[in-house]
Amino acid sequence: MAQIIIPPTPSTGGTPSGSNTQIQFNDGGAFGGATGVTYNKTTQITTFIPLDNQSGITNTANSLTGSNAQSLVSLSQTWNTTGTPSLLNFTVTDTASNASSRFATFITGTARRAEIRKNGGFYAYNAFTDASNNEFGFVDFASNIFRVGTARSGTGTNRAFGLYTNGTLRAQLTADYDFGFQTDAIGFLLNGGGGMPFLVGNASGHLSFDTAISGSFSMRIVRRTADPAAPAANSAHLYVKDNGSGKMQLAVRFPTGAVQIVATEP
Repeated sequence: MAQIIIPPTPSTGGTPSGSNTQIQFNDGGAFGGATGVTYNKTTQITTFIPLDNQSGITNTANSLTGSNAQSLVSLSQTWNTTGTPSLLNFTVTDTASNASSRFATFITGTARRAEIRKNGGFYAYNAFTDASNNEFGFVDFASNIFRVGTARSGTGTNRAFGLYTNGTLRAQLTADYDFGFQTDAIGFLLNGGGGMPFLVGNASGHLSFDTAISGSFSMRIVRRTADPAAPAANSAHLYVKDNGSGKMQLAVRFPTGAVQIVATEP
C-alpha cells in the first residue's frame, strides 16, 4: 500500500513589526521594525535617521588583499537633464559648532592627510602628529580674504609655498618669508626679519628696495650675468653689468636693443 506524506503548512513568517515602511530585522528570533530606517516602494528611496550623537553608517571590517582594488563606495548616475544636479549633497544645520568643524576628513593610519572645513576651505597636511602638532597647506576664506598658503601648529615646521607650471617651480614664498620668481620676470622679496625689502628679478640679477626699521632707504641692483633682451616698446631695462675688468656698470637697454652705460664703478 502506497504511503502518502502531507507536508506541513509553510510558515508565513509571522507578523511584521513596527510601523508601515519600516525595514524589518531579526530581533532575537522575531521580527523587529527599524525605527530610523524606512523604505518607500513608490520612489524606491531608503531613508536612514540615526539616533542623536551616533554614527549613521559605519564600516570597520572591510579589507582588500592580494591585487584587489575595489572601492568601498561606488556610485554612478546618468545626467541627461537641463537642471544642475549634484552627485553628492551634504547639508549641515550649523546652530553652534567649533570654527574648525569639518565636512570631511581623510586619514591614513592615524595621520590626518586632508580635510574640508565648514568655511569651505581645503587643508592638505604634510605632517600630522595630532591636532596640536602638524603642518599643512590651505585654500580658504577668512575675514573676507581669499587665502592660499601654508601653516603649522606646535611642533610642525614652516614650509615654503610654490607656484608651478608644467611641473616646474616658477615662484616661491619661502618659510623665511622671502618671495621670488624663478624666471627673468619681475618678482618680490618680502623679508619679515626687521626690514621690508622689495626684489625684482632672479639669481642672475635683480633690483631691490630695502627699508629697515630705522626708516632708511636704499636701492640695490645685483649684477646680471648677461645683458637682458631688448624690452617691449615704451619701456627699458635698468641693470648692472660687469665691464669685463671686474668693475660694475649701471646700464640701460632700450627697445631698439641699444645699451647706454649710465655710470661705471670708479
